[in-house]
Amino acid sequence: MRLLARRLIPLTFAIGVLAPAAAGPTLTAAAANPIVTENQETGTTAWQIGAQPANDTIGQIKGYASATSVSQNQSIKFYVSVYPPQTYSIDFYRIGWYGGLGGRLRLNVPALLGTTQAPCVPDVSTKTP
Repeated sequence: MRLLARRLIPLTFAIGVLAPAAAGPTLTAAAANPIVTENQETGTTAWQIGAQPANDTIGQIKGYASATSVSQNQSIKFYVSVYPPQTYSIDFYRIGWYGGLGGRLRLNVPALLGTTQAPCVPDVSTKTP
């Protein structure tokens, strides 16, 4: 996403679809499909990252998830390193149609205290981290 002036640095990850509330017995085909129902929600383009300068000297944030995908209500871990140590936040978006906007904010986790992770120790035989 974007580096914010108040030193909060959001990361963007897609999360699963919430199932719609149970409806009456006369469901249409579209209403019976939770993805179609979800994609009718209001969307946003705020999930788009855009061009961001990155280096290891100012305002850097790096992270990865413990899995590339999880199902609804499953757990996922995020590993984040910031330099210098600073507060950051994470925004979770579901990527979908949303009238052509492409995503919807599902969760914001504000004000996480970030630390700098120690650098990787290269493997002496391959010279890679």
